[in-house]
Amino acid sequence: MYVCICNNVTESDIDRAISDGAMSLGCVKERLGVASCCGQCEDRASDYVDAALPKQAMPSLKVERVTTNPALSNTWSNAAAPAAV
Repeated sequence: MYVCICNNVTESDIDRAISDGAMSLGCVKERLGVASCCGQCEDRASDYVDAALPKQAMPSLKVERVTTNPALSNTWSNAAAPAAV
């Protein structure tokens, strides 16, 4: 669905910009030109970016306890990081 008719920007374009690292409406405006012409789409674009960011830009962290070394039994790490040996 189109978000900005003036600059031919769709929801998919905004999703792609966020996937490529845009973290705010300002970043999306800079990359795509959304809400930079007549301004009628700014509220819609802002709402869409706000809704899309938590889904795409916020990776979930899984935290687990490292128990491979008894001396480090109180150490915690991000599950994505390699465990200390």
